Amino acid sequence: MTKRMLGVVLLAWLFGLAGSPTSEAGRFRRLSYAPERQYLEGAIVGEDRVSYYIVGMDGQEKCYDKRSIEVLSQNAEEDAAILARFGYGLEALKTYERALAAATSEAHRAALNEKIIALAPMLKETAVLEMLAARYPESGVVRYWLGRALMSERRYPEASRRMQEAAELEPRALEYRVGLAEARLWMAHEALLSQRPDEARAILSEIPYSARVDEAVRWLARDDFRARLDQAGSAALLEYDPYLFIGRYLVDSRHFVLAGPYLLAASERHPRDPVVHNYLAHVFLDHGRVADAEAEMAWGDGNPANHPPDAERLERLLESWRKHESQRAALEEQRRVASRRQEEQRRQVESAKPAEPPKEPPLQPGEIRITGPD
Repeated sequence: MTKRMLGVVLLAWLFGLAGSPTSEAGRFRRLSYAPERQYLEGAIVGEDRVSYYIVGMDGQEKCYDKRSIEVLSQNAEEDAAILARFGYGLEALKTYERALAAATSEAHRAALNEKIIALAPMLKETAVLEMLAARYPESGVVRYWLGRALMSERRYPEASRRMQEAAELEPRALEYRVGLAEARLWMAHEALLSQRPDEARAILSEIPYSARVDEAVRWLARDDFRARLDQAGSAALLEYDPYLFIGRYLVDSRHFVLAGPYLLAASERHPRDPVVHNYLAHVFLDHGRVADAEAEMAWGDGNPANHPPDAERLERLLESWRKHESQRAALEEQRRVASRRQEEQRRQVESAKPAEPPKEPPLQPGEIRITGPD
């Protein structure tokens, strides 16, 4: 037994890992045994030493046959699964990488690649997700979670681009379309805060508001994600939901016309959340729609008996919004025309007044001025 092999066996013994040192399969199994987190770390370190030895850095790779290397890959895969189950995504990724390096069949490598892609929701580091996106160019899952990570870093334009890629790769994945809409909403919000209304308007023009197009929004209501939001309560909802976040911001800024579509979309996603209905009531009050405002306030007070939040009602509200916005635009134009006319009339009145006689210069000291007929 070489000094290197002796060191590996000693390392395994120090970590209290079971197995027979005389059996190659038993030794690999011993190094991958991981009943607890601290032993799992030791197993990874020990396994890394063995894989380093197997690669043949000391010229003795012929001591290990293909079966032994495959056993090493399988055990690394088991360790990675344990890490993933306990939420250690980055460590699981590194361990799957070792398993992938030692895999000897195409089928095993394909299965490992699928498991690596499945780790994407657990990975928060954008650099790691960027690496996976480059490695798996056909994976919408990786791009979606990369977009989520970029959004958490407030890098909304990049997040929008990644969400767009995910939606194009898997057009039927409604979750990716919702993510794309959220990224664009946050871009619009940043533009509003930075006093760039034209940019915000251009971004918002790409986001559909109708109930029919917002089927992705309804999909979230059917997912268990909705239950998690309900358990978290309204405070967490305000922090997460971009429709409600921007709608609340616009209401607080008294931009009620702009706030309407956001709050209608938020009420469709979260039909029983009192915060949504209270803010929507402010919008209706501003438009003089007292009955609708009272109904929303009843919802906000926890009494949902007046108006059930069905899609048909929301569609009617949305249509009335469109009509009201056009009416308001017409009224604004009338006000501008009336203002211009008033200004023109004022100028005409000023020009029609008789000219005042020229004022005489003041008397100088010792000067006598005689006025009257010549």
